[in-house]
Amino acid sequence: MRMQFLAKIAIAGLVMAYPFATMAGSNDWYAGIGLGQAENKQRLSKLGGPSFISSSVDNEDSSWKIFGGYRLWDEYVAVEVAYADLGTAKVSGTSGGSASTGTQEMETFIIGLAGRIPITDPLGVIINLGFSRNASKINSTVGATSTFEGATDFEFYYGGGLQYEFSDTIGARIGLEVFEVADYRVNLLSAGLIYRF
Repeated sequence: MRMQFLAKIAIAGLVMAYPFATMAGSNDWYAGIGLGQAENKQRLSKLGGPSFISSSVDNEDSSWKIFGGYRLWDEYVAVEVAYADLGTAKVSGTSGGSASTGTQEMETFIIGLAGRIPITDPLGVIINLGFSRNASKINSTVGATSTFEGATDFEFYYGGGLQYEFSDTIGARIGLEVFEVADYRVNLLSAGLIYRF
């Protein structure tokens, strides 16, 4: 089901971009890959159980993303889709006097707009606005009892950063993206390369 949803969103994005592709010039399509670090702001009690007292919290993990898009309006506005692995948060401590551990794995699929405000010809500010489908897997163990909770939601996301064009086909981007997930958020700081075709 998840893959069917992702495929439908990707196809919808391509259909939205196609009319513009037939009227525009070259190098308007692009693809990229980024590496970075995700910070999960989930409530500790959600991972470690009621009355959780932490002895170890690791809510930052390495992350990666792939993305692609099409420039709708010259260099200023593009429609963009992306997938990001947001890593795993880990906690350990006690809950109700029993030993407790918990982990949460996160991933997200994104569709939205990427705006570019030029500073100089090759350098510009990037603003991201759109929606994300976030998938979460929580595994918790309190004493001898283990629980699992899987959840997905469709939420607003936003971000910003800088993008530098080395040539007509190669560029680099660094930025911070914020994913609002239910009553908490996940921050993704990443840097990557872009190839235009």
